[in-house]
Amino acid sequence: MWRKVNHVSDGELLLMADEGALSPRRRSRALAHVADCARCARRGAELAAAMGEAGQACRERPIATAPLYAARARLRSAMEARARRRPAPGRPSLAAASAGAAAVLAVVILSWSAADRPPAGLSSAPLAAGGASETAGLLLPRPDLTPGSVRAVGVAEICGGALPGLPVVPAQVPRQVFEAYGVDYRRAADYELDFLITPELGGATDAGNLWPQPYRSVVWNAYVKDELERHLQQLVCQGRLDLATAQRELAGDWIAAYKRRFDTERPLRDYGRFPLTTSDVEALQAEALEQQLLPDSLRS
Repeated sequence: MWRKVNHVSDGELLLMADEGALSPRRRSRALAHVADCARCARRGAELAAAMGEAGQACRERPIATAPLYAARARLRSAMEARARRRPAPGRPSLAAASAGAAAVLAVVILSWSAADRPPAGLSSAPLAAGGASETAGLLLPRPDLTPGSVRAVGVAEICGGALPGLPVVPAQVPRQVFEAYGVDYRRAADYELDFLITPELGGATDAGNLWPQPYRSVVWNAYVKDELERHLQQLVCQGRLDLATAQRELAGDWIAAYKRRFDTERPLRDYGRFPLTTSDVEALQAEALEQQLLPDSLRS
């Protein structure tokens, strides 16, 4: 009489490698089955090889001090991209069959988030989808109003950690910039009067380098642009990028530059759920440095 064979699942095959992940009874039963089942033994070897390749890739491309929110964002993007793929007819591919392993990893990472989530810092409203709100049109500045401007500066000064002798934005300029963009100056707190080319990369403090950029009402907001600015400055100071190229990337389409530099289609951090906190030392330092260049009325 035909009898159905219950093979070991991919999840159990992965957990078998961890001594304490399965109960002794389940582990013993799974080991016994794999010893007698060529199909499960082959599948276990495939999964082990896939995990080994993933580990090798991580070792070859380390991410220094990667925060948990960035890991979650990358995992979410990878899983969404995997879900859009359609496996070929017949036996599922190794990538599709390993989706169970990715799901296990997702559960583990998400279970950490409750304990590791940054505490509430700056107040933040939920992010909008972008594109429909009135602020969506300000994600990129108008080239005729804000072409970007720079000052004469060298890499040594860029990497020195200070902005000596840089003039403060004149008091009348912010209102002029907001009016040029058709934004009510009474709502200035909803925007950052942002430098298109950050002063930390040689940007000037005149009206041609400023525009009202939304803070939190859209996904691609001022905080996300700050991530790109810090990343470009690090590359310049490490000698991996020339200053003129960094300035051009900011003066052009900064969103496209962000996607290219971080290899992602969405921001790595959701500032609606994970606002800046005291642990974001570099971000807060950079923000404070730029605040010193704004008139007193716009300093937070």
